[in-house]
Amino acid sequence: MLEKHKIVIDDYDLLVGNRSTTPRAGVVSPEMSPYWILDELDEFATRPQDTFEMSEEDKRTYREELYPFWKGRSLNDWYVAHRAPEVAEAEKDKVFAVAQTDKGQGHIIADFEEPLRLGLSAIAADVRSRRDADPANDFYQAGVICMEGMIAYVHRYERVVREMMVAATPERATELRRMADVLGHIATEPARDLYDALQLVWLVSVALQHESNASSLSLGRMDQYLLPYYRASVAAGESAVDIRELIQCFYLKTFTIVAVRSTESASFFAGFPIGYNLVVGGTDENGEDATNELSTLLLDIQQDTRLPQPNLSVRMGAHTPDELLHKAAEIIRLGDGLPQVFNDEVNIPAFERRGVSLADARDYAVVGCVELSIPARMYGLHDISMFNMLKCFEITLDENPDGFAGFEELLSGVEHTIDLLRRPHGRGMQHLRPRASGDVGHAVPLGSRARLPREWRRHHRRWSTLQPLGCPGRGDGQPRRLPHRAQEGGL
Repeated sequence: MLEKHKIVIDDYDLLVGNRSTTPRAGVVSPEMSPYWILDELDEFATRPQDTFEMSEEDKRTYREELYPFWKGRSLNDWYVAHRAPEVAEAEKDKVFAVAQTDKGQGHIIADFEEPLRLGLSAIAADVRSRRDADPANDFYQAGVICMEGMIAYVHRYERVVREMMVAATPERATELRRMADVLGHIATEPARDLYDALQLVWLVSVALQHESNASSLSLGRMDQYLLPYYRASVAAGESAVDIRELIQCFYLKTFTIVAVRSTESASFFAGFPIGYNLVVGGTDENGEDATNELSTLLLDIQQDTRLPQPNLSVRMGAHTPDELLHKAAEIIRLGDGLPQVFNDEVNIPAFERRGVSLADARDYAVVGCVELSIPARMYGLHDISMFNMLKCFEITLDENPDGFAGFEELLSGVEHTIDLLRRPHGRGMQHLRPRASGDVGHAVPLGSRARLPREWRRHHRRWSTLQPLGCPGRGDGQPRRLPHRAQEGGL
């Protein structure tokens, strides 16, 4: 894929990396589920939310080539074939609906610090040595293919940029020359400065998009892992204006990627959200405030772009400095809905209660919209299933036509129904993505995310769960529906 993907570089680009041939072009995922795409081909341009223009030629290609190939082979087909009868029945009765079959799953924060610190060549050599020691391990085989493909992909951009220098104006040729030098270096070596770091982070992000076409491949704590490279650029004499422009370019790149959702999904997630969540602030592993000069700068650039991506978040706690508090308030006052604010005093203890080590809990970030996650250590797709709480209440009433002895018995019955019906959700679809797995820390040394040491099993793997819907309605509905069940002083 990375060998044949069409590279596009605009005249004013300072950072390269395109998921599609035009900005904000959608990519369909028939490997996830080809059926809804076929049903909606002629409706993309006229549907209520998140419209797309699709040529008649592309429609023909889909109907005649892509759909016949993926019919019966998609992830959705696998899920339908393997789900238990009670799961199918629960979906039919609208107890829950499995989400995210219209595109890739995402909802991870890759270990960006590792390629920045080690370089792609060193990571490739590590995976290659593990593959050679365990040649039957498919995960290592896939890892070698992915890393070699990634290195070649960066070199492809370098070649295209050098070719563009021939016909460029002197001013643009100077920009292109630096871009080519950056690409040539980061194809194999660790990042040296902020230019290297931003370019490498973005190309890794684009590669993950090529692999899974997913939302919420989030950026994590950028003010932490970019800080050494930012300071290196400042020490080398890079001007504040040039640094700001580079970060602006990075922000604009995140806005070029959108997801094609089904009409039903778009009705819930309208506005083309893609979930490039970028977190600033918070603490270090020792609990000390980790705010730095890059924290406020990354927030401040929202004043320049005024775009919904990246999805800015700020961590705050008892020791957050006033400078960051004031900057966050200043950006919130713009009215863009950013940044989101997360409370360390609540979230860190919450992770600890789930068995996460204190050091890891202090390193938490935000993935997608508002889901909390540990960068490079956790895969938490928190809305893989939309769970209908009102339906559980209705089922409880219908299965107890003689009523209840009292409110506590009713409440116990509803809780029992919820507990009974939430279990089938956990038997849903699971799949592993080699490139993404290799970027989630510790997957490569272990051979796959499925081979985790005992002490990691609770919090360094998938934390996918259901998303309850209708909780307020369920609470309101209980007292209103009780009287007609009353009998002999009961309910």
